[in-house]
Amino acid sequence: MRYSDSYNKDFYGDALIGFHQFGPDRKILSINDYELTLTGYSREEVVGKKSWADLIIPQHRERFEKHWAGISNGEDIHNFEYTLVRKDGSFVDVMLNATANFDTDGTLLNTQGIVVDISSRKQYERELSEKEESARQLSSALKVKKRRQQLAISILEELNGFNCDESDLILKILDQIQSVGEYETASIRLRNNSDDGELFTTISKDARISSRCLSGSSACNSSCGKLTAAKELFEYPRTVWVNSKEDAVNSDYSVYSMIFCCQNQGFNSIALIPLWVAGEPFGFLQIADTRQGKFNAEAISFLEGMVSSIGIALSRIRNRAQLAESNRMLSDKNRQLDTLIEKLHAANEQKTEFLSMVAHEVRNPLAGIIGFAQTLRSSGENISDSEREKFLAVIESEGRRMTSLIEELLDVTKIENGIIKMEHACFNLKAIVDEAAETVRVGNNSVISIVNRAGESFVHGDKNRIKQVLLNLLVNAAKHGGDGKEITVSVEEDDGYLKVGIKDQGPGISGENLSRVFNKFFQIKGSSSAKSKGSGLGLSIAKEIVSAHGGTIRVESSVGEGATFNFTVPVCGEEVEKREESPSL
Repeated sequence: MRYSDSYNKDFYGDALIGFHQFGPDRKILSINDYELTLTGYSREEVVGKKSWADLIIPQHRERFEKHWAGISNGEDIHNFEYTLVRKDGSFVDVMLNATANFDTDGTLLNTQGIVVDISSRKQYERELSEKEESARQLSSALKVKKRRQQLAISILEELNGFNCDESDLILKILDQIQSVGEYETASIRLRNNSDDGELFTTISKDARISSRCLSGSSACNSSCGKLTAAKELFEYPRTVWVNSKEDAVNSDYSVYSMIFCCQNQGFNSIALIPLWVAGEPFGFLQIADTRQGKFNAEAISFLEGMVSSIGIALSRIRNRAQLAESNRMLSDKNRQLDTLIEKLHAANEQKTEFLSMVAHEVRNPLAGIIGFAQTLRSSGENISDSEREKFLAVIESEGRRMTSLIEELLDVTKIENGIIKMEHACFNLKAIVDEAAETVRVGNNSVISIVNRAGESFVHGDKNRIKQVLLNLLVNAAKHGGDGKEITVSVEEDDGYLKVGIKDQGPGISGENLSRVFNKFFQIKGSSSAKSKGSGLGLSIAKEIVSAHGGTIRVESSVGEGATFNFTVPVCGEEVEKREESPSL
């Protein structure tokens, strides 16, 4: 009894979750070290002095009043969230589970509570909310982009009357220009970005304009004696026009050089108007006519307006490809965010289920320990030795169950942080198999047979960790196999390794669950075994330990035929490369 009280006290004080007791006056009667760490106060500052309402944010005090009223009437508190205000003013999110104890006449004696730090989960929720908001914003931006794209296409179609590419659009507008102005020739010269040696690309129905005038040919260059007009116009974009050869001769040299070649082809009236696309000089409109006096200020203004329309339309046509690419990229990002959100949702649900499981798994044994302890205390000499021994056995069993859960949580934390220690040495694997089998055989009323095909073979690894793997797999087999059903353990050589197989006669594992059995916190839903409830960490820990030894672990199963778990450990003195895990895991 003294040992059990001491063990319970040590566990209560050293637990990784908070425990406290409140008196009928709501003041704290007792509180463990972990919960003190959450609050930031010392025990002397809170015991007998502060209530739960003093430790939480003001917004949650009304909630506490409702909960206190309920618990005073015999109701339990399950998984309610509070925000603690630490002594230094910072905040900690916690989950509270609590129950009350009453004397025989119904008077409230005290309340007992379990506090779990859920700050990480709340942080995940905040991050998830931010990701969802980001996804909503991106989705909204995508819709705006689509609307803008549709508007651009609509305006372009209205402007030009039909869907078209660049050449179709330009030819349509050139037809309008020639028709309205009654010009003999009209062409558009676009800056050429290819490496074919030409300065520009010409779009025109007039062969003379396309092949000769301002073409950049050697004939034109020799006639001008200078660089082509196109190059100069790109460098100094501006509108120039003449109505006769005399106008050109009497103009400045730059205008003369830009129109001289065309006049050598028999044209008198010539106009060159820059074409701007997206704020950059992109080409120019060239109008040529053999007749004199074809241009005036009003005609040039009309031509500049038409060129502006060409620039706007060209910009929108060229934006189609960019908009389509932007649309594709936004769609890809949206899909990536959807995938991320799904993963965050899954992680959040997994964390929530895990915290609920921890609270449940801790509360049940704790309630049993407290209940039997109170019975022992209140019954005194009226209880028989056999009943006392039975109660103490239950207290010890429930305490060990809580300790096992906490040890699994600590192992997972160490594995995730890469600080789990392995003390490798050569040891007799058969002896460890016998020890683990005997432990499970006694503790679970299981029938275990061992088939050793490897003799007294020694392996290299951490003896205690390999025994932990064996215990996890055997306990798992006992849970799912059912009472009285045989579990078979086999040991055999496997190319420099010893392979251990553990086969049960349980209900088996479906294909959809087979690849997830080694995931942290995973438990098969709807299991018919009453004893299958656990932390969902045992197989995950076993996998990490085996991998750390350079071995592999696999499971083979089908529904109705039980399951077989196989893992390997390197034999002493053999250099064996670490194998890749099966793709099915």
